[in-house]
Amino acid sequence: NNALTEIYNVPARNIYMNVPDYQKIESNRSQLFVIGRQINIAVTANWKIQGTTVEQAHADIFKDYVRNLQNYAHIDELKIEKDSKLTINGIEMYKFEGKLACHAETGNYELYTIGYSFVMDGIPCSIEGTVLDESQPENMINQVKDTVNAMAQTVRNTK
Repeated sequence: NNALTEIYNVPARNIYMNVPDYQKIESNRSQLFVIGRQINIAVTANWKIQGTTVEQAHADIFKDYVRNLQNYAHIDELKIEKDSKLTINGIEMYKFEGKLACHAETGNYELYTIGYSFVMDGIPCSIEGTVLDESQPENMINQVKDTVNAMAQTVRNTK
């Protein structure tokens, strides 16, 4: 079920989007929407960094994302397999899809990830989804892809 039944507002900013009704966990500068330790979708905003390009926003926010996901996965790098720039609701966004290279005591592994980075209300933001389940089931990949793509379409500056 990819229904985006709730509205999330980035604290103290005019940034709104529809989000799924998953368990909510606040992690530093991210609001995580999770299904157990299988699916994780994070909305991250860094109000310590002022206006910047979408590419720079992506680089800055990804550092926050790695920190905020450390309870779920130890991420070494993002391997982007495809990316593009697009405009959604008048907002320039950088879309990326690929794998997160991670390490654990049991060895290295990769997790599917998809995200959008953008600058809004003067600050860098991102919506990024990751399939945490190491077996990477196709239905979870599709759920993360569909949910993140749908969320990006709802980003706006009013409720």
